[in-house]
Amino acid sequence: MLEMLERHPWVWVGAIGLVTGALLGAVQKGRATLWRLAVGRVATTITVDSDDPLFHWVKVWLSRHPYTDRSRTLQAGTDTSQDGGGVIQTVGGIRVMFIPGLGTHWFRQGLTWVAVSKSQEQEAKALSTNGRPASRRESYSITVFTRTPATARKILTDALTDALTGGEGRKTTFYGLSTWGSWMVADQRRARDADSVVLAEGLWEDIRADLTRFKASEAKYRALGVPYRRGYLFKGPPGSGKTSMAVALAGLAGMDVCILSLADPAITDAKLRTLMDGASAGSMILIEDVDAAVSGRNVNTNGNLTTGDSLTFSGVLNALDGAAAKEGRVVVMTTNHPERLDDALVRPGRIDRQWYIGPADHSQAVRLFRRFYPAAESEWASLFADGVPPGTSMATLQGYLLSRADHAALAVAETDRLNAEAESKPEAVEAA
Repeated sequence: MLEMLERHPWVWVGAIGLVTGALLGAVQKGRATLWRLAVGRVATTITVDSDDPLFHWVKVWLSRHPYTDRSRTLQAGTDTSQDGGGVIQTVGGIRVMFIPGLGTHWFRQGLTWVAVSKSQEQEAKALSTNGRPASRRESYSITVFTRTPATARKILTDALTDALTGGEGRKTTFYGLSTWGSWMVADQRRARDADSVVLAEGLWEDIRADLTRFKASEAKYRALGVPYRRGYLFKGPPGSGKTSMAVALAGLAGMDVCILSLADPAITDAKLRTLMDGASAGSMILIEDVDAAVSGRNVNTNGNLTTGDSLTFSGVLNALDGAAAKEGRVVVMTTNHPERLDDALVRPGRIDRQWYIGPADHSQAVRLFRRFYPAAESEWASLFADGVPPGTSMATLQGYLLSRADHAALAVAETDRLNAEAESKPEAVEAA
């Protein structure tokens, strides 16, 4: 044996390498085991995956943490929070958020040590489950060094609350559909001022009162055995302010907005149920132009009413108020053509209240003018409203006044151009 080793010294090298590798592997495994045991005794670890809406708020929190100012491993991404804070730079009108990159980062949150580890899948799937291009999944593991799990949860929730509000009060968070078919943060804006909603006299007060009663009546719903949920239908011509009213309502009630399109080909019965169940507690689910998704249904070979190849009409109804439908949420639908909606969709229990939001009336035109020109002569608002053609939408009025935002007299004098200007540029957004 010794003679063979003398004739072939490379065998020694290989043997030493194997032994060394085994020892190093054992040491590393031992260190990892000791670390897990230590962390298990003195720390709490919380994991957040990128397909959960909370992942965005972890990023916002990290972007605002003082540690990020001195970190040398950063990742850049687009910021949609619109409220500043954190390591933010504006490039060509795009707000860029900087956050700690892959790896483990140690810092203090108050007086407590925290270790944040960011990991990423090695390979991204070519397509996600809904057939859309998918990116690599990421996750944060947040280890808080405190013996009490409740303390760790409070430290994290306090940090995320600050990220959510930016330290400046309530904001409205908008969720859309991610490439994995789950909710993801699409935008965040300061909650809209209720005074900015210019509707027909008494309409806003009626809608707001109904939602306020609902939010305060959970115990009564439970006692009566009635499912605690509410459905609204806002109907009216394009540009009348249906979507804007829904957003303002959500801001007033402190609700997040989950925007859902039933016309999306990726939405199936099962996916719709998952999305409805996965919406954050107390959120508003906004389904815009519902008539476009459910009015053109047909009957398949099994006699089942469908809205397309993958979403059935019965699936929509069950998601709204079936036995497994989630409670505590408000569904708001908008439509330009209420006559196209099936009675089954808008019956009480699915749609509890309906409101018509029509073209601008004289009072709305007066109040909108005064919002744009608070220093203008008092009689100018009525003169402006007198010149508004019947049937003019609030979106048209808003666009008209925006183009003359610094010229109140011009806005009064040129009302004859309202219809011509509205026809020359289609209304892209709902009115204020």
